Amino acid sequence: METTTFSFFNAPVTNINPYKTVTIEDVYTVLTGRYLRAKTLKLRNIYNKEENRQFKANQLPYVTFSGQFSTRNEKALVKHSGLITLDFDHVADIEKLHSQLLRDKFFETELLFTSPNGHGLKWVIAIYLNGTYNHGHWFDAISQYIKETYKIEVDKSGRDVSRACFLTFDPNCFMHPKHGQMNRHWAGEIFTIERKRFNPGQWLEIPKQNHYTTPVPMDKNLTRVQYHVEVIVRRIENYQIDLTCNYKDWLNLGFGFADEFGETGRSYFHRVSKFYRTYNPLETDQQYDQCLKSGKSGITIKTFFAAARDAGVNIRV
Repeated sequence: METTTFSFFNAPVTNINPYKTVTIEDVYTVLTGRYLRAKTLKLRNIYNKEENRQFKANQLPYVTFSGQFSTRNEKALVKHSGLITLDFDHVADIEKLHSQLLRDKFFETELLFTSPNGHGLKWVIAIYLNGTYNHGHWFDAISQYIKETYKIEVDKSGRDVSRACFLTFDPNCFMHPKHGQMNRHWAGEIFTIERKRFNPGQWLEIPKQNHYTTPVPMDKNLTRVQYHVEVIVRRIENYQIDLTCNYKDWLNLGFGFADEFGETGRSYFHRVSKFYRTYNPLETDQQYDQCLKSGKSGITIKTFFAAARDAGVNIRV
């Protein structure tokens, strides 16, 4: 059996160059050892939200469970590991969810541990990339399954294949024994459950036709800004340029369109998203819904103009 490997990065999170390639057993050793005990305890005693975030970002090492990278960017993926991480934040009953996940009817748990702040769980499971469904499809399908089955939301940022997963101290971390020797006993029933085959297609609702990618007629009574945006979007479509370098950039484009146009901006968001290699109309719709619900994010339409300019698009009209 081929050993599953992925990239390990030293702190801080701004360091995007991997230190080495590691295995699940390597991560288990870090999680259950005393390497990060002091830092984890200190983090959990920092109650100021921003200070807490800064400490975690600057002090904790991290991994990209979904693969090996030359640098931490989804476009720099060297090899997918066949793993995906589901992140659950602010869980009301961690012990209950922990038990449910270990006994899930579809997925065997590869690794399950408490998040750095102690209020959530990180669940690492295997997926099968056979060409029909990509990483994003699997994330969407599993998230929907989790929501309907356990009535809990999965952190959407985990859809990014290069998402950083911070390591922490968790002496009670669970690792499937096929990866190595565990330091505690787990109920045998966890390993004898007859699991069913998970079909992502049953949990995805991909529209048959996407009307949001249709250009806006230029003879329509457009505002000055909308006319400017329409011209640039058409140039992007003409050269098929992908502005969505990573999840954050994509999210900021959505916020920019939502801030300027509200619901009308949905079409623009789809039209600039469709050149990403794993563009998913349903996911794009859901993301724009979140942008609208978030209200004023502080990100404006200037973000779109800057992204287009940086991609080499002439933004003069």
